[in-house]
Amino acid sequence: MGFKGGTKFRTSHRGTAAYQLGFKGGTKFRTSHRGTAAYQLVCFRSQISNPVGLVYRENPIMLSFNVILFALILNILLSRTIQLLLKPLRQPRLVCQLIGGVMMGPSLLARHKSFTSLVFPFTSDFVLENLGRMGLTLFLFVIGVKMDLGLLKRSGKKHLYIALASVFGPLLIVSIVAVLTRESMDEELARVSSIGEIALSLSVTTFPVHYTILEELNLLCSEVGNMALSIALISDAIGINFMVVFEAMKQGDGSAQSIIWYSISCVVMAAFTPVIRRAMVWIIEQTQEGEAVDQFYVIAILLGSFVAAFVTDMFGLGIANGSFWLGLMMPDGRPLGSTLVQKSETIITEVFMPCSFVFMGLYTDFYAMKEAGWSALRPLFSLVISGYLSKFFCTMLAAKVVGVSWRDSLAISLILSLRGYVELVLYVHWVDRNVIGLPGYSLMILGTIVVVGILTPLISILYDPSKPYMLKQRRTIQHTAQGDRLRILVCIRGKTNLPSLVNLLQLFHPTVQNPFSLHAFYLVELIGPANPVFVEHQNQELEDLSGRFPDLEIIHHALKQYQEGREECVELHLFSAATVKPTMYQDVCKLALISKAVFIILPLEKKLDG
Repeated sequence: MGFKGGTKFRTSHRGTAAYQLGFKGGTKFRTSHRGTAAYQLVCFRSQISNPVGLVYRENPIMLSFNVILFALILNILLSRTIQLLLKPLRQPRLVCQLIGGVMMGPSLLARHKSFTSLVFPFTSDFVLENLGRMGLTLFLFVIGVKMDLGLLKRSGKKHLYIALASVFGPLLIVSIVAVLTRESMDEELARVSSIGEIALSLSVTTFPVHYTILEELNLLCSEVGNMALSIALISDAIGINFMVVFEAMKQGDGSAQSIIWYSISCVVMAAFTPVIRRAMVWIIEQTQEGEAVDQFYVIAILLGSFVAAFVTDMFGLGIANGSFWLGLMMPDGRPLGSTLVQKSETIITEVFMPCSFVFMGLYTDFYAMKEAGWSALRPLFSLVISGYLSKFFCTMLAAKVVGVSWRDSLAISLILSLRGYVELVLYVHWVDRNVIGLPGYSLMILGTIVVVGILTPLISILYDPSKPYMLKQRRTIQHTAQGDRLRILVCIRGKTNLPSLVNLLQLFHPTVQNPFSLHAFYLVELIGPANPVFVEHQNQELEDLSGRFPDLEIIHHALKQYQEGREECVELHLFSAATVKPTMYQDVCKLALISKAVFIILPLEKKLDG
């Protein structure tokens, strides 16, 4: 049976026989084979027992392991090269990885039969697809570990109002557009559950997407970055509940019994939450203070993410939801959350995720969009465009109404309009659920590349995080009036800095005539939870933050000892911040501005040989 250009095929191996079938654009990733009468049988060896080489005029990539290695090497080289070329345009890593995956697919390289037969033999798509799904599953688990749900409690009314407007405004507008274009939709897309899922994904702002891009732009500690993360977390909380409802409706398209079992499955998974949470607390209790979690527990938890993915997929809740929910149950910070991230993040992002982008690229076919025609893609395109535009304008207007400046409102609306990894998982899920076909999937991938590729450099151009710290008036020791307190900002990275720091402060010799206002700033590198934290300890108990700031009590005790006998001439204020290292300077500048410091002491980080 012949194949047309741009068509997809799937193979199913039973013994040494493989069934080969051509499909037109718009088919699912997987196909079910019922019987053998309609299929052309192609016999070949499914595995080669001994390695082969080019010297024997054999294709060494016939081995599945070699397929994985070659696909990984090619995708990493392509994405890194694209990232280097697009660096002047300030493109994020996500865009470069997506372009690299698409280039390996039928839109470019895989369209040539010689490349496909050499690089992607019959067994390759099955292996790469499953490794890609494993990569997405583990990635969402790590993102769940990084998310700090306590940020919901610390979010203000301003964040809540912007989140509500940025979710329900686009949801309403996209729903109206869907009603107007429903007659031109195909049967699957026209279902209420399908429209609801697409409208919700275009309306909800996902926390993992914005964290990764804000981290690349060094905006995590900025005022706009903190506000965007808080809004995204509130939006996620709203979106998860609505997504459960639409998934239940999708299950109900088959029968009423399906929706009942889906609801029961959600309740059962929720019931296990306290049990798992208590088990994680027990692991922390077994860990000695100042030490990392035992390797056995780390491996057990990573294995548990696969178990959770298997269980949720078995219950019809989606394979990625289980690992993500398990990640949310992990206590954030040290020692458990930080250890899990340190030991797993590199191999997931650098090894498994490239397989995910190869898998996505192999099923992204821009020629299938051409074959499907504008009339078939117009309804979905209308939903996507209306969703992007309404998301941008609703967020910007809501931010302005609650008192945010126009410039910051524009930056927040651009950030919250970004798409990313979570949406990519949803696109794959929609194809599996027959919500969209391969032409629609390719359209969504193209839209993600265009939107993220345009908005990310705009954000870095329009918003400068250092601008609020630029002062026109000089503030130095010479400008301090006689008798005024000398405001000193002391930055501390750990308890090892304390002896030399206290000795330096004693040399200053404060007196009643020349008093000091000492602002001690304890800086901790952010590893576990994703959102940065800035804390003034006059307003919060030290015990509540011991997990996130391990040396806090020691530092506080040492500074209190220095203050003893000098209460009249030394005023002590203690602050702490947990953030990624490239953005620590932003917190230092922020506190220097708040405290009106005229003298800043910074720790010298120098690696010594030996």
